Amino acid sequence: MNEAQRRKWLTVTAVALVGLYFADRLLITPLTDMALGRGARIANLRETVDEARTLVERADALERRWARMLESSLPTDEAEAEGVVLGSVSAWAAEAGLQVTALRPRWTEDADVRTLECRATGFGTMRQTASFLYAIETSPLALKIEEMTLAAADDTGGRLSLDIRFTGLVLTETAS
Repeated sequence: MNEAQRRKWLTVTAVALVGLYFADRLLITPLTDMALGRGARIANLRETVDEARTLVERADALERRWARMLESSLPTDEAEAEGVVLGSVSAWAAEAGLQVTALRPRWTEDADVRTLECRATGFGTMRQTASFLYAIETSPLALKIEEMTLAAADDTGGRLSLDIRFTGLVLTETAS
């Protein structure tokens, strides 16, 4: 091969490599990235469709559950809700034999959620305290014990002091 042919082949090879480089940068890489992006988007959309199908299949059960939650939530009227909670706490304490010395309700509102926060202080035996706490936890009302302190109220430990903070949830039809 002579010098002129070698230059011609080197020039053709160099032009072909530069052409391949630009073809890769301008066509192949963008098209590959686009295809991979579409694949990922299709996978995400399939996952979303599967979740939507699951929700549609469970719609009746979820609506029944929401209806039960609305029934167990506190009334939207503040005075009525306080009456229900304070009356229930008094009844549970009397039934358990727990002596309640203080009961303070307070309303709080965070974003879309209204809660009635109650602090109660009382004295009683271990059995009375446990019975009272059990009544709160098993109540059909939407109540949750947030914080509790038990301490001995006498030297023998037969009498306990209870300081408890619990909240009651108020749900409305439009809450989501």
